[in-house]
Amino acid sequence: MRMTNPGPAALLTCLLLALPSSLSSEAALFPAAPGPGFAELGARLGAEAEPLPPRSLAEAALLASGLAPDRLPSYLARLEALVAAALANPGLAADAAPAARGEALLAFLHERALRRYEADATGLDQLLDSGRYNCVSSALLYAIAGRAAGLSVLAVRTPDHAFCLLEAPDRDIDVETTNRYGFDPGNKKEFKDSFGRVTGFAYAPPGAYSRRELIGDRVFAGLVLSNRAAILERSGRYREALLLGLDLDLLAPGEESRAFLLDRVNNVAAELSRRRDYGSARAFVEEARASLGDSPRLASLARDAAYNEAAALAQAGSWEAALEAAAELLASYPEAYASGAQGAGPAAARRDLGRLVEACVGNLASARLRAGDYPGARAALAARRGLLESTAGAGAAAAIERRVAEAELAAAVEGLGFAEGLAAAEAAYASGSVSRARWEEAAAFLYGREANRLAATGELLGAASLAEAGASRVPSSRAKLARYAQELRRAFAARAHNEFAALYNAGKYGEALRAVEEALMLAPEDPGLRSDRRAAAEAAARASP
Repeated sequence: MRMTNPGPAALLTCLLLALPSSLSSEAALFPAAPGPGFAELGARLGAEAEPLPPRSLAEAALLASGLAPDRLPSYLARLEALVAAALANPGLAADAAPAARGEALLAFLHERALRRYEADATGLDQLLDSGRYNCVSSALLYAIAGRAAGLSVLAVRTPDHAFCLLEAPDRDIDVETTNRYGFDPGNKKEFKDSFGRVTGFAYAPPGAYSRRELIGDRVFAGLVLSNRAAILERSGRYREALLLGLDLDLLAPGEESRAFLLDRVNNVAAELSRRRDYGSARAFVEEARASLGDSPRLASLARDAAYNEAAALAQAGSWEAALEAAAELLASYPEAYASGAQGAGPAAARRDLGRLVEACVGNLASARLRAGDYPGARAALAARRGLLESTAGAGAAAAIERRVAEAELAAAVEGLGFAEGLAAAEAAYASGSVSRARWEEAAAFLYGREANRLAATGELLGAASLAEAGASRVPSSRAKLARYAQELRRAFAARAHNEFAALYNAGKYGEALRAVEEALMLAPEDPGLRSDRRAAAEAAARASP
């Protein structure tokens, strides 16, 4: 399970300072309740059409900023006072053109409220308290004040920024609220020159439709929540970010907010798994399914959490427990592991589970093989054969079965004599329980070992004949056994020559001749022995009276 980054709505660099404390890392269950005030706010806003009235948008933005409901009235009063002061400004006279009023409002807000740009100052309460602002908080303030002044102000989102759009009778006008010169920025040279140095953002002009999107007010206020979640997750505070995801899903319900919430669920589960608390990760996701309603995404997260738990047991060497967990996983999510399931996700899930089961069964069998318990190894395979074949396939079970048979054959070959061992190897190969390669290894070992035994007793030519027989039967060891046979025959010839030489040098030419003739009867083609016979015959003839 991987960490999921916040989506486009939370990739803004305008981020809130981290909250003062994190939730207990031991609280693994899903927190079903939204933040204070959000249930009431969501119900009330659900009955209001967008664009929202100024007060409703202000309440949504302040609650999204983390303001407690009991503090809401005092901040709303401060906003009303600020708006009242703006409306008293001569530049916002009711008879002025909307464009002139919108530009005057931006100048007024920068003079009276917007003190210092900071990328992390996304909260509207933070703006009112200290004058620190970013694109989201300044845009919210402008929209609230502009609507209170009777202007039609909407919100625009880009991949890394947010600003406002003023609807004027003749045209729509962008308002880059982070800059006091940001009214109609595409037509102001001074704004273009200072823009990058002031905010660090790249302005998306009206024609860049693929990069800019008009958003509703609920999504607009929700940018505060998604930004706060982003900064929390960057400092590892995934549970608090999850709470904000719940709030966003209630404030601006829809596919985007639900996807954002599920990403937060994923990240909490991933963090628990990273800490190896797999049981809590699984319980947490199951609680999320019960609270949010099941969905393919949550089902996938639950399956991943259960798989991680099984994999952790396998990594710890608890093979039986891991197999029990795998069997439960297969029973709980049959649709994901069915052989006909479609999609990359199910295919990967089947592959991973199959590999896990195959490794566990293989390790159980191997442990018994190391102890020489071949029946136990077969029993371990038989007990899990159904699970293994349903996840990894019949081929995986056959491979482990063959491994057991080959290990048993290797042990048998080492403990049996030549004839018995060769018969056992041939029977195992004929039954199909061992491969041709393993049979050849066993046969080569038996022929080589028996040839060594004969050579040690002095039966060099018998040993050579056996090695040659092995070379004719075992193609993979033909060259090795043939070379050994040649070495044995050369050893026989060397030994016979040494016996001949001892007799010849002692002047016993007749005995030397008889010894070399006996050797030639066993190795008639050896050129050295033939030469020895000629020498012995000539010496014997010279020595005759």
